[in-house]
Amino acid sequence: MSEPIETPFDPVPALAAELNLPRTSVSAVVKLLAESSTVPFIARYRKEATGGLDEVQIRAIEERRSYLVEMEARRTAITSEISSQGKLSPELAKKLASATTKSELEDLYLPFKPKRRTRATIAKERGLEPLADLIWAQAREGSPSASAQPFVNAEKDVPDVSAALAGARDICAERIAEDPEIRKHTREAYVQGGSIRVGKTKDFEDKTTKFDSYAEFQEPIAKIPSHRYLAIRRGETEGVLRASLDVDQSNVVPFVEKHVKLDSASPWASEPMRRRVLRRVMQRLRRSWPPAARLPISAFCRETCGGMVPLQPHPPAPIRPQSTARSLPATPSISRMGYSSPPATIRPGAIRPGGARGYSRAARSATPW
Repeated sequence: MSEPIETPFDPVPALAAELNLPRTSVSAVVKLLAESSTVPFIARYRKEATGGLDEVQIRAIEERRSYLVEMEARRTAITSEISSQGKLSPELAKKLASATTKSELEDLYLPFKPKRRTRATIAKERGLEPLADLIWAQAREGSPSASAQPFVNAEKDVPDVSAALAGARDICAERIAEDPEIRKHTREAYVQGGSIRVGKTKDFEDKTTKFDSYAEFQEPIAKIPSHRYLAIRRGETEGVLRASLDVDQSNVVPFVEKHVKLDSASPWASEPMRRRVLRRVMQRLRRSWPPAARLPISAFCRETCGGMVPLQPHPPAPIRPQSTARSLPATPSISRMGYSSPPATIRPGAIRPGGARGYSRAARSATPW
């Protein structure tokens, strides 16, 4: 039995729907981009094929097409990896197929992704996962301290009940932090209502730097422009600034408690897990936000200047009066004999309108430009 042939991904339908452009025009642009045509070339010389799309629209197609192609390749790789682990359920496959952003794909893949040694991983190695299951189940009876006593083992670095419960909490916190729905809701809360807070590091608090305007800076995440965010990231890279993302936890914690079905009457319900959830989502958000920070220069000009900034051609050289003669400065060129060439002189009457800068051949060869 022959294996099914995979059809290549076609981004045209999604691009036409998202950008509200004719499918034929989008298809023509995608084909030209696949042939290594540049955006300015397509906008200027392929108007008939694209239906008259301007450079801004073509640039949007180029950027979104790259994103969709990369996302589809990542979707295929994630699906194949989870399937090789034998953990690809029909429900998970449906969620992967319906994901519309890279962040959603990564959130779905996170529980199956090979991890570094985290506190939760170490707790599992110490045999504390059954205790974490008890916390996760939130039974109405039982005592956390009494249930944790059998897991105390000095040989596994679990010296007392507190250490056993702490390791079990780490496992539960990681489960919550890897839940796709919780991560999506928390990310949206940061983007819509969060703010970025910036200050100077201790080593530069009393020093004058080029980042002093961000010494005590705070702005909503939804309003900060890309160039300002890039400046903050540059200050962090140079060790001058430190930045953090703040969010009103009252918009996040109730959703988390409802999603995990927290039972307030259970003696296990008081186990703290919120701090790690917010911190891990914030770290991932810092790596993926804002999309505007990765825009090319042309898109940055559209944001800050209100439109594209075309390159202006050099103005034509002025025509000198034919009744005068002037000497051009000597060029730094050296002849084969080692002598500098003398300055060229434009003879009266040698300037012709329509010529290359209006100079004679001898004068043109001596000009530094």
